Amino acid sequence: MTDAALGSGVRSRTRAVLTHPVTLWAAFVLVHLVLGLICLTHPSLPMGDVTLVYAFWAQRGLDAGIWVGIDTSWVYPLLALVPMLLSATFGWTFYASTWLTLAMAVDVAAFAVLLHRGRPHRATAGAAWWWIAFLVAVGPVVLGRIDTFATAIALMGVLVIVARPALGSVLLTVGAWIKVWPAALVAGAAIALRQRLTVLAAAAATTAVVLVIGLILGGSSTLLSFITQQTGRGLQIESPLATPAMWAAWAHAGPSIYYDQGILTYQLRGPGTEFAASLSTPLLALAVGVVAVLGVVGARRGSRPFACCRRCCWRSRRRSCSSTRWGRRSSRAGSRCR
Repeated sequence: MTDAALGSGVRSRTRAVLTHPVTLWAAFVLVHLVLGLICLTHPSLPMGDVTLVYAFWAQRGLDAGIWVGIDTSWVYPLLALVPMLLSATFGWTFYASTWLTLAMAVDVAAFAVLLHRGRPHRATAGAAWWWIAFLVAVGPVVLGRIDTFATAIALMGVLVIVARPALGSVLLTVGAWIKVWPAALVAGAAIALRQRLTVLAAAAATTAVVLVIGLILGGSSTLLSFITQQTGRGLQIESPLATPAMWAAWAHAGPSIYYDQGILTYQLRGPGTEFAASLSTPLLALAVGVVAVLGVVGARRGSRPFACCRRCCWRSRRRSCSSTRWGRRSSRAGSRCR
């Protein structure tokens, strides 16, 4: 056997191991367990938002009957209350561990959908490893925020929306009623997919159900208060526009970091920070507008996501995308993917 053949065999076996579902699941679960342990034990309180803020909102609602988003204005959409309340199932002592269990459960569901989407050729293994690496890079905070639930649900929506636009739109809209940003994915799907009316109808119906439930529970204008509650925010440290000010604060060259007690977040103040904050919304609107225009142009020119293998399979290196699962019709569709 030549060195080239030996090397090719090693690479092939390594690839087979790294893309095997058992390997992917083992890495995914291990990372969650390690991050969960850090969340529960690290002195920097990576679960501070959960144990100090989310638990307070949930406990005040359950004990005093004062519900954020219903009786009072709130920075989050109404469905963000669901994981916060479910985490109190086993009492306040186990609030953090229950939260982490729920976060892992919803991540597991999304990971399962991701791996299933890549069958039969394990074509989504790269995306799976990217997710695992992202969890490691972000660290324990990735499990200690409400974004955990919105992200997992939105990911499932993205993965199914091409084949099942109504279901995908419902999932994305539910994610948007936990944390607003998945609404942008609904808009993107409405632009990119031919079934845009189905996408919009499902999103509208889901939103109507949430609002009706909120009204029944006693809410009014507070149900939409998340739209305006954050308009007074300054320049938050995680904002891309905050990068120069963060370096300046590190160098003690003017700007400084402070904790805003009103909206419970770290922000920057000092020379240029107010101007940068004022630019953020117009720049965001401009970016959204440009992307939307590009999407419309692409849709009108006939560019469609997953157009050639929408039903059969994903493209796989050195393999045809024909699949016996879908029979002759999928073979004809798959032949265009080579």
